[in-house]
Amino acid sequence: MESLIYDERQVRRFYDTVILTGERGPFDVDFFCVAARKKYMTQEERELTRLGDTCMMEKTPVREPDEDIFYHKLQKVDSCLDHLYSHNGTQIPRSCMVLYMNVNHTSMIEALKGLKTDIATMESELYDVLLKNGSRENIGNKIKRLDNLTLKAYQNPKNVSKRNWIDVDIDINCSEISAEKIQEILDSRIFGDSGLDEYSFLHRPMNVIIKTHGGYHVLVNTSFISDFNSSMAKSADKSKFISVDTFVSEIKKLFEQKNLEAKEIKINQNAMVSIPGTLQGGIPVIMY
Repeated sequence: MESLIYDERQVRRFYDTVILTGERGPFDVDFFCVAARKKYMTQEERELTRLGDTCMMEKTPVREPDEDIFYHKLQKVDSCLDHLYSHNGTQIPRSCMVLYMNVNHTSMIEALKGLKTDIATMESELYDVLLKNGSRENIGNKIKRLDNLTLKAYQNPKNVSKRNWIDVDIDINCSEISAEKIQEILDSRIFGDSGLDEYSFLHRPMNVIIKTHGGYHVLVNTSFISDFNSSMAKSADKSKFISVDTFVSEIKKLFEQKNLEAKEIKINQNAMVSIPGTLQGGIPVIMY
């Protein structure tokens, strides 16, 4: 059994730097899961498993902000990956699996609101079926999967408590540019020019770079993003703040100037990233 965790220190550093340092409310939890990615399968594996592009499994909430508890939960999930099967009973290969985590906390107050709405809709459907003596198969299947509905509420980006990070997804061949070069560009052309390097926001770094199978994720500290700190940006020196759109357009511009062809540079709205220290389609995920 080959573990998806190849570097415990990287996993713990990611949790400590990204997850633990973010502002947390009393009803906030964290969330990670396993995803089987069709694009990492061989053609034969695709035909055998018959999975969609992405199949989310082993959805796991982390209720306590504790590094050891998180890591032990991750180990527990990793240990059972050889026993995951597709809907037709075919074993899903580890080589296509990815461990993902939300970088922002989930507010269980917001999750509860959404869950209550979903349950009310389900109850309405059930009463309608009972009154009309209709088929109970569809509503029955929904009710049986109520646990999955709850876990989806943990995962839903609409239920984020506070956006401590925004995730800029840079789809590029990593051999074309190193993480160190990206950081150099950010420091000299974005953070450095505005004097942001002089500021420490909530003891978090200005950004974190994660190298993945398909490029880089740049997690940006929202403490200096004007979209998230409008009142602070108005009262303080505006040069210390930047908007999300400006940040992304600046990165695109800098890549064009360097003749670097990224397939896509965008905000990853769900802010769910591959966990550093684990394998993604057999490729190590690394945090810089």
